[in-house]
Amino acid sequence: MGTVLSRRLCEVLGVVFFGLALLWVISLASYSASDPVAFFSTAAGRPGNFGGRAGALLAELAFQVLGFAAYLLVPPPEGDELYRVRVGHYASRTAAQATVDHLEQRLGIKLWVTRSR
Repeated sequence: MGTVLSRRLCEVLGVVFFGLALLWVISLASYSASDPVAFFSTAAGRPGNFGGRAGALLAELAFQVLGFAAYLLVPPPEGDELYRVRVGHYASRTAAQATVDHLEQRLGIKLWVTRSR
């Protein structure tokens, strides 16, 4: 009897953790820095995150805790390597471009500025 219960408990926990992992991936994929999140934002309204308020909070926590690692993407199956690293928010495109120029010179790689929503 005890082994059946422990086996069922493991199965239930596996399903719960799979659901949480799926929510985390969906939340990271639809993350927006402008989403209203408890403790991190003063904005009002509904978040645009597909995970809703819980997803927006989960994604924000991931970026606060993991930093750059939260934005690393797995390379596509064809073998082309694709990675995305977020450096930070800037008041103007000129300030962001100055940082890109500095990093390009220091690291010797091509970088670009994108606009976040």
